[in-house]
Amino acid sequence: MTSARSRAGHRPAADAPLARSLGLWIALLLVLASATVAVHRAWPRVQPQGPGQLLWPVASELPGAVESWAVEPDRGRAKAEGGALVLEAPPSDPHAMTRRALDQAPDALGWRLEAEVRFIGRAGAKPYEAARIHLLGRDAAGRRLPDQRLDLWQARADRAWETVRADLAPPIGAATTEVVVRLQGTAGRLELRRLEARPLLVHPWLLPVRVLLALGWFAALAWGARLLWRVAERRLGATVALAASALALASILAPPWLFEALPGLVARPLERASSLPFLPHAILAATVAYLAGRAVGTTRPARGVPLVLLLAVSGEVLQMLTVGRTPSLDDAVANAAGGIAGLWLAWLLPRLATPRGRGTEKSVAIESALPLVPMAGAGGKPPSSGH
Repeated sequence: MTSARSRAGHRPAADAPLARSLGLWIALLLVLASATVAVHRAWPRVQPQGPGQLLWPVASELPGAVESWAVEPDRGRAKAEGGALVLEAPPSDPHAMTRRALDQAPDALGWRLEAEVRFIGRAGAKPYEAARIHLLGRDAAGRRLPDQRLDLWQARADRAWETVRADLAPPIGAATTEVVVRLQGTAGRLELRRLEARPLLVHPWLLPVRVLLALGWFAALAWGARLLWRVAERRLGATVALAASALALASILAPPWLFEALPGLVARPLERASSLPFLPHAILAATVAYLAGRAVGTTRPARGVPLVLLLAVSGEVLQMLTVGRTPSLDDAVANAAGGIAGLWLAWLLPRLATPRGRGTEKSVAIESALPLVPMAGAGGKPPSSGH
């Protein structure tokens, strides 16, 4: 027999430590997610290193010449005039281009370019026709790579002197990188007084901070696994749910290059699945939520929706710690939709399979203790009804 307080719906005292643990775990997830976003959004990922490469003016330049720059043959004119690098292109042939290779920097993630520039003229009708300063890449064989259309500066009409700065990544697959100053489908005059490039390296404090965050996430995930095990009504179901969760995490956190090393029979289906923008994430989240819901014997799935939303967002934030992975709002929505669907299926399917007259499952004390979490009581034992 239970006490009058238990029959009146009050949770047993034994559930209080579990409820506190669940609340602290949720708070830890919120802190880790906020810290991860803050570090990767506010903390600079890269910083310029070493002295800059002064591309213009160049001390070795001859008066009136552009000695160390390569000028595209028969495409307008490039010259040194009054200390500035000047490109001119007539309306009859509105193209001019000059380029110069950047110094080799094997560890550089990109380049910080800074320039003083102005343009007098008018661009063509197409969006990519403009006065531009950008990076050009060449592969190991010296072939020019496609233009990424990422510019330090672009002008389509008259612009006064201005100082511009941008961090640009080298083209994918580039063995060498060049800075290009050009009039592309644009008649007029482009003037450059100063142009400097500095290699960008990983911020020295970023790696240690990422390691600390990764350890925090690992501790939170281990804690969550232990809580699931504590509240599970079916230990075999909890084992399956935890195994599915581990596989799901591995699939969303693995760097893209790892899939290339998988056998073709495995890699091809994964590649096809990754081309779908919504379905794989939704199915993965639904499967994990369904297995977890069946393991703990959830009776009020609506109360688990806030926790599903938190976990859906946390899964995307966690990808910030993996090189080559980036969080996506669409994927977070897919995770949430799949998780909610899986949670409701875990509640609905057993009831559809239960003949009428057998009654419903007993309410779970932990759901009264912590409305966010649709889990069974400590040790997997629902509180006695007093009968």
